[in-house]
Amino acid sequence: MQRSPPPVLRRRFFGPSTAGLGIVFVWSTCFVAIKGTEGLVPPLLYAALRALAAAFLLVLVAAPLGRLRPPKGSWPWLFALALTSTTLALAGMFLGVGLAGPTLSAVLANTQPLLAAPLAALLFGERFSPAGALGLGLGLLGVALTLGGSVGNGSSRTLGLFLALASAVGMASGNLLMRYLAPRVDALTAVTWQYTIGGAALLLWSRLAEGPAEVPWSSLRFLLGLAYLGLVASAGASLAWYLLLRKTDLNPLNALTLLTPALSATLGWVLFREKISAVAGVGIGATLLGVALASSRLGGRKRSTAEPP
Repeated sequence: MQRSPPPVLRRRFFGPSTAGLGIVFVWSTCFVAIKGTEGLVPPLLYAALRALAAAFLLVLVAAPLGRLRPPKGSWPWLFALALTSTTLALAGMFLGVGLAGPTLSAVLANTQPLLAAPLAALLFGERFSPAGALGLGLGLLGVALTLGGSVGNGSSRTLGLFLALASAVGMASGNLLMRYLAPRVDALTAVTWQYTIGGAALLLWSRLAEGPAEVPWSSLRFLLGLAYLGLVASAGASLAWYLLLRKTDLNPLNALTLLTPALSATLGWVLFREKISAVAGVGIGATLLGVALASSRLGGRKRSTAEPP
């Protein structure tokens, strides 16, 4: 009879941190995958198709289980989650990569812990350490240096950098909404509607901003990119992340996202040889350190008055 691993090993190697690292690794490849399939379809339409591909898979899973109907009173929160964590975040991500490149976009889009950490402390009673406050200031300084070292390289790239920051705002807002919804709404139900509503909004946005466009369904590169981004990085990773938020505080999970911009920046430099100024490089380093510090905490989570008994 095969013995199961000791409890200490299970917690260390098979616990939330390991699952979180796996999700972060998948997310770290998104910016590279977007760049690798760039130009095959307009960015907003691509973002919409990514979200709707995820929604399609999630509906196929949720419908037979009877988990499509959310609890009464949760629709406004689900719409807010969809429009922030999916519509705004994916639009900023796809547009930002096209204009500013995967490296800088990944760093700026993943500054969301700088926004989420202090709000999580305020709204959910999560402890915000002095190191976290220092990290917040350092991270904001790093963002300023990154922008200052890059905005002189053309108006399009400057716009791309601010779109990446808009993506961070969307992800931070979505994480806070997920944290609030986690005890109230089934994970599969919430993520299914997040991508369905958010994808529909992106499709409408694409139609209004980009007009009619042909989708290269015969392109294997496009189909592989869409399948990876929609089914693996969106449907699978988001559902797993939501489940982790039911058991783990927001700040420790956000600390793991530090690896996302670091890995994305490395992949972007290796694969696409992106050129980054010295000032922007210092800014990236300061931002990464700031995100790590801002995501740190001391002690456990205080019970939030927003959580149900």
